[in-house]
Amino acid sequence: ALTFDEFDGFLTSLACEQRLAVGVSGGADSLALALLLAQWQQQEAGREVHVLTVDHGLRADAAAEAVQVGQWMAAVGLSHQTLKWEGEKPQGAIQAAARSARYDLMAQYCKQNNIQDLLVAHHGDDQAETFLMRLQRGSGVDGLAAMAPCTSLKSGGAQVRLLRPFLSVPRERLVGFMEAVGHPWIEDPSNTDDQYLRVQVRQALKVLEGLGLSRDRLVTTARHMARAREALDGEVSRFLAQSCARHRWGRFGLSLRPFRLCPMRLAYVFWRASFTRWLVHATAPGLPNWRRFGKTCVAGLLKRRVPWAVCNCFQTRMGFGFVGKFQPSRTFVPLAHLRILSGTGGLNWIRKRMCLAKILKSGL
Repeated sequence: ALTFDEFDGFLTSLACEQRLAVGVSGGADSLALALLLAQWQQQEAGREVHVLTVDHGLRADAAAEAVQVGQWMAAVGLSHQTLKWEGEKPQGAIQAAARSARYDLMAQYCKQNNIQDLLVAHHGDDQAETFLMRLQRGSGVDGLAAMAPCTSLKSGGAQVRLLRPFLSVPRERLVGFMEAVGHPWIEDPSNTDDQYLRVQVRQALKVLEGLGLSRDRLVTTARHMARAREALDGEVSRFLAQSCARHRWGRFGLSLRPFRLCPMRLAYVFWRASFTRWLVHATAPGLPNWRRFGKTCVAGLLKRRVPWAVCNCFQTRMGFGFVGKFQPSRTFVPLAHLRILSGTGGLNWIRKRMCLAKILKSGL
């Protein structure tokens, strides 16, 4: 079973703030996190833990379970708040939509209460499952790095640190902790519903272990991918500092000479970073057709004898968008408009027939 000293070491390595929030559904893993945080709160004056339970309104028992979690938290001296997902629910991809809504609600609560750190109970089993799901989608280095112990969560103007102290801890150790303290927990029936991909992957893991693809091996591979991603991020930062210039009103320029001096794969990574870091503020895995879009842009730019690529971005009520044209002069010509769909993190062409790939091929 996991010990408090180990847990305290995890929090120290993540440099947690004294005031923090934690997402608790009532399952064994999130309850173990909450109970350990209750001990952590008692260790030193000034520490404050806010427990957040999201009622998605998808199951009849959800409201009663949130009340039960609130009672358990009151018994150990933790503040508890139930957040409700209001409005119509999507017909498809319900798990992804619920996850997005859950993080939106918790991030907004943190913003309203001036909390910088939000903890969740993703553990080693979750990490292995995420790695396999990304592998099934054909992800690259970014995707195969799976979940990070510390990442930035942005939602509707709110930004918090999302912390996962249990990523290296197998689920059975969390269950062992709960059994050791004699505390009950809630079993979510969706965790065994094999209509969901994650549940199918969880079942497949039992078969893969017989082939040597154990949970620990997959988690280790994800860790290697995370190190590779860190190395790429360092190269991206150096590239942007050397070849990018950002101007007023969101306008920025890219010197194309460095693109031509590096391999195609790195050129694509740098190009993608210039958009995701400065324009759309979204991660590459969430962008539909992003690989084809980015490679077409890079290929078109590298073939041209153009010293600069000039783009412009602006903020709209629905999110960030951009318009732009690539040409030698500083003249800016609007071509297309992208926007972030509220709550999805993806992109959608407003003018669906206006494809930048076609514009590049036709000549500017």
